[in-house]
Amino acid sequence: MNIKNLGTFKDISISDIEIFLKFFTKYPQNFCDYNIFNLLAWSIIYDYKWLIYKDRLLIYNKQNDYIFRPIGENFEVEELIFISDSFKNCGYKGNYCFFEICHLENYSNLVNYFDIVESIDNANYIYLSEKLSQLKGRKLHGKRNLISQFIRNYPDYRVINMEKENLNCESFKKCIELSEEWINQKESKLGYNDKILDLINIEQRVLKNSCNFFKYLDIGLTFIEVKREIAAFAIYSKQNQEMITLHFEKYNKEFIGSAQVINSYTAKFIENKYKYINREDDLGIPQLRFAKNSYLPDKLLIPYSLNRKD
Repeated sequence: MNIKNLGTFKDISISDIEIFLKFFTKYPQNFCDYNIFNLLAWSIIYDYKWLIYKDRLLIYNKQNDYIFRPIGENFEVEELIFISDSFKNCGYKGNYCFFEICHLENYSNLVNYFDIVESIDNANYIYLSEKLSQLKGRKLHGKRNLISQFIRNYPDYRVINMEKENLNCESFKKCIELSEEWINQKESKLGYNDKILDLINIEQRVLKNSCNFFKYLDIGLTFIEVKREIAAFAIYSKQNQEMITLHFEKYNKEFIGSAQVINSYTAKFIENKYKYINREDDLGIPQLRFAKNSYLPDKLLIPYSLNRKD
């Protein structure tokens, strides 16, 4: 993919991990879309491309035709316009995404060239790890009750946490099997339309794709076993020095309380290392929005798009 004046964009691959880590370490990112795991796993859906331009990392979502906010020292408005124009001249829209409100404050005249659009459906839900671990307070009382019920019903349950050093393909395969069962449970449940089910099935493709590279990344896997059957699992990875991003969290609804148990235990394992957990976005799905809000997020990280004016 060649963009005149910028260069040739390449596909994201495992061989690029060190380059991305270099940028994300020097310029920490909060949005889960900048997470290396997500970029690799979801590239089969979004066809991500990248290149280095003037010492900045440019990432492009070819499927949805938008440019990620460049990673590196801030570009001047004129430079953002130049990049946008380069895309437009090649037949693309030249739009940007994933600006935080603090980024926009650095520019006084963006509105002369771009429509600034808030994207609440892509807002990231950020929680304090300690809060999800302890679930204190009256508003989270119901979560604690479900955990207590699970412990009473399954006193012999086991919690296993695996990180990069001891992760293996067999564990991932078991998670995929549970995820497929979770999908079957969702498909039989009223209230999930075809669009939502399509998204769920896409997510399953992404989970399977992650088996191709998980061993190369700083990934954690927590799962709950009841008599050697996985009742729930969570897969997460490092976002930045203070935060992990939780990519997948699935449970078997036959084990009442398993969803709350996996949520709490994952937080317990990481709370001494990371202050925050990013539980990603809700894509505008009402059921998912309700579930994420039920844990009382400490911050809703809202992305803004820059849509080029005619």
